[in-house]
Amino acid sequence: MLTWACGMVPAGTLKKVTDDLRQFEDAIPYMYLDTVSTVTVGIGTALFSVNDVDSINFIYAQTHLPASLKDKRAAWNVVQSVSHPRGTRSNYPSEHFEKLTSIVINTAEQDRLLDKKLDHFYKDLVRIYPGFDSMPENAKIALFDMIYNLGPGHLEYKFVQFTKAVRALTHPLIS
Repeated sequence: MLTWACGMVPAGTLKKVTDDLRQFEDAIPYMYLDTVSTVTVGIGTALFSVNDVDSINFIYAQTHLPASLKDKRAAWNVVQSVSHPRGTRSNYPSEHFEKLTSIVINTAEQDRLLDKKLDHFYKDLVRIYPGFDSMPENAKIALFDMIYNLGPGHLEYKFVQFTKAVRALTHPLIS
């Protein structure tokens, strides 16, 4: 599981966050198009450009050996070629893409990518909600879920009233 321990988020809370994400986001080991035609892998890790695959530890599904950079980029291009313009709805379920590539990521790599993403999101949550560390466990879990699905910009700037309300509860002088 994750080795990262963020701020005031206890390990048990972090485990609930990761368990929920695995349950509701799925853990897909191959590249696929998400609902808005963005190449994605693992537990919702978006790969916006072909260069994004460079730092991901893909392996060949048959041999479990590390995939070459050439094959990682070729697989990204194959999945992307099925895409509508980014931002438009994808009509294919993730299972459609399994047969299009022979490279995958294992559970350890899914955890590494999730760990990295949650680390960034924790920093965003503390910035957006200065009282985040003192919030109850269920509030932290809910906010992690929201930021994971919405992204920090949408959470902060599209849910303005929500953000103000949470800030007022946890840090009345900032709201």
